[in-house]
Amino acid sequence: MKKLFIIIIIFISFQALSKADDIKDFEIEGISIGDSLLAHYSKKELNNSLETYHYPGGNDFVYYFLNSKNAITYNFIQAHVNPKDKNYVIAGVEGHIFYDKISDCYKEMTIIKQNVEDTIDIDATNDSGKHPTDKSGKSTYKRFTFFFKNNDYVEIVCYDMSKEFEEKGKKDRLIVSLSTKKLYDFLTYKAYK
Repeated sequence: MKKLFIIIIIFISFQALSKADDIKDFEIEGISIGDSLLAHYSKKELNNSLETYHYPGGNDFVYYFLNSKNAITYNFIQAHVNPKDKNYVIAGVEGHIFYDKISDCYKEMTIIKQNVEDTIDIDATNDSGKHPTDKSGKSTYKRFTFFFKNNDYVEIVCYDMSKEFEEKGKKDRLIVSLSTKKLYDFLTYKAYK
């Protein structure tokens, strides 16, 4: 009985120590904030990415949309870097999974939310709204966001895309994001202006 009690105490201690308190403690397919994107993809792969996006509101960040090399969970990786940074330091990384039925996305989102809650001592905020690039307003999202004290964040979002957007190749999807406050501020206040 004494051994069992000691094992339980050790397990609880390790569990408490394993709580993440920094965005850099998280990975998406082995990629973390602060890594060089060049440690995961070559310049040739970046130049041939599925999409390289420059925001209309400024050139603080660019993202590369890439096939997931390690494809453990996500089909695609999206990484944000400062286009002037020769080291390609990652300010945001996302994992994407496409769905035929939005209900499957919502189920997976709930599971991931629970996993994040089990890892950090932060309550999620939740919101929903219209997709920022669909001017018709028919594409929507539901989102959970976990903000760290320094405003870096983990975000879990499902996009329910309109039929018109789906015809353009924009499918319903789950996105799990890790992001710095600097990228958050850019996306919130400047990127789409």
